[in-house]
Amino acid sequence: MGEPRARRGHGGTALSQDGAGPKDGAEAQRSPMAGKSGGADPGPKTRTFRLPTGVEWTIFALCALLGLGAAMLVRAPGPVGDVLWRLELTTYDWRLRLRAVEPRSKDIVIVGVDNTSLQMVGSWPWPREYHAELVDALHRAGARVVMFDMLFDLPSSRGPFVNGISRDDLAFADACVELGLHISFAGAVTYTNKKFDSLRAVAAGVPGDRMLVETDCPYQTPHPLRNKQPRNEPALVVHTARRLAEIRGLTLDALAALTAANARRVFRLP
Repeated sequence: MGEPRARRGHGGTALSQDGAGPKDGAEAQRSPMAGKSGGADPGPKTRTFRLPTGVEWTIFALCALLGLGAAMLVRAPGPVGDVLWRLELTTYDWRLRLRAVEPRSKDIVIVGVDNTSLQMVGSWPWPREYHAELVDALHRAGARVVMFDMLFDLPSSRGPFVNGISRDDLAFADACVELGLHISFAGAVTYTNKKFDSLRAVAAGVPGDRMLVETDCPYQTPHPLRNKQPRNEPALVVHTARRLAEIRGLTLDALAALTAANARRVFRLP
């Protein structure tokens, strides 16, 4: 099968992939006057671009401002913002149902946690060991990527516990590393609550080439700004990096160089 040729469209002529222009015959538009005067076909007409007029630019700017104002109003505190936000959430499913259904790839498998799962396995949170076993099973099945769309913000429901640290969390982290995943740490690793000791233990044991650091903004504002600055931002990641460096016995510069190199490799950055 030959290479598909680009056709003439609005705004000019695109070349085919072999560098030639549109060919004669079916691929070229013929002049509407061709054949009427007996003369040669002058070929397709040349189209020119027209810059928007001042009125059109004004309409565009007004639409943009209205859209921005509506977005800000929906998120604005107060009764008006609350009503609009509830309307947004109420109509979300309805608007999604209006979209065309895209075919699902057979290479993607969803492992869901539903009411039947909770009845069979038990109430949430499940022991991290169960998630570790799931990751191991997916690894053996040949999964190339595993994504968890859930929060692990509660302690594992069982031990064994060593100095208050659940071995389940370490087992889960080991399973993820064995699969080839990277583990990224956000502001929660800086929190002084004892329930985050297991997270710090994981941060201490994760191989250096599998560790990343992130902000998770606008959430997880790191200590010591937690409860003082309600909205997290990327500039505060230095507090998370500093705590990770302390946990691993590194300087801040060494930790920054390590995680930066990991990020460049994972995201294929120069």
